[in-house]
Amino acid sequence: MSATQDLQINLLPWQQQVWTDKSRFKVVAAGRRTGKTRLAASLLLVKALSSKNGKVFYVAPTQGQARDVIWDMLLEMGQGVIANSHVNNLTLKLINGASISLKGSDRPETMRGVSLRYVVLDEFADFKPEVWELILRPALSDLKGEALFIGTPMGRNHFYDLYRPDQTDQTDRQKDRRTHRQTETEADTQTDRQADGQTDR
Repeated sequence: MSATQDLQINLLPWQQQVWTDKSRFKVVAAGRRTGKTRLAASLLLVKALSSKNGKVFYVAPTQGQARDVIWDMLLEMGQGVIANSHVNNLTLKLINGASISLKGSDRPETMRGVSLRYVVLDEFADFKPEVWELILRPALSDLKGEALFIGTPMGRNHFYDLYRPDQTDQTDRQKDRRTHRQTETEADTQTDRQADGQTDR
């Protein structure tokens, strides 16, 4: 069974490059309205559908932001594979028993003590770095889970340190990491060649 086909996921060329990248940790530095949130929603659903154990998280700076950014998109895209949804705690249960939970980095205590299969960190520049270093990164260890960092480049900060163009150091922490960069102009050009609806954010 192809989850991509079942969910009717249509990817732009740049999204396809991220999708097929085998790196454990992926970094997407992209302008607004390039389609990075839709890519994240697609990956969350597919990773959860292929997960026999472990949890899948989408983390934004606050849980309210997570709800505003991706909740409705997940409900729409996953309507054929979502068994039930709980808006109070922003958790989706899929037909295979896996769950997708929306979290806020401002409440790290809600993410402790779990084994993660996959996590998306949206607008990572607005997180405190220790949320990744001390909570989410260790939570991926048991299952060798994967992570997707996405954000809009804004100055020099810990997100910039992940995607910066002159990144040449290949320490153990970076061998499994790859950066993808996308500008709004490039995304618009690609979108013009495909159907509308891919440039939500």
